Amino acid sequence: MSDKTVTIEVNGVPVEARAGQMLIEVTDRRDEFAAALTAKGVQALDDGKLLLIEQARESDSDLIRDAAVESGAHIRRLLPERRTLTDIFKSRPA
Repeated sequence: MSDKTVTIEVNGVPVEARAGQMLIEVTDRRDEFAAALTAKGVQALDDGKLLLIEQARESDSDLIRDAAVESGAHIRRLLPERRTLTDIFKSRPA
C-alpha cells in the first residue's frame, strides 16, 4: 500500500483512497486522447473502459483538458480513484 493512502469513514466503514490517482472516462476517441496525453508527458493506463493516471499532479488537469480538445474526445467522468467496498473486503484476510 502506498504511503499516500488516505483512510476516510463512509457510514462507519473505513475506506482507503490512494492520493494522486485520477480516473478518466471518455465516450469516444480514446486512442487519440491517450496519445495526446502521452505527447504532453502524462502517462495513462487503459483498462478498456477507463484511463488511469497513477501519479496525477495538479497541473495535469490543464493537460487533460488540452488533450481532450486536441483529440476531440468527450470526457464523461474525471475523478480521483477510490477503492470500492468490494475491493476493501476482498483484501481483508479471512
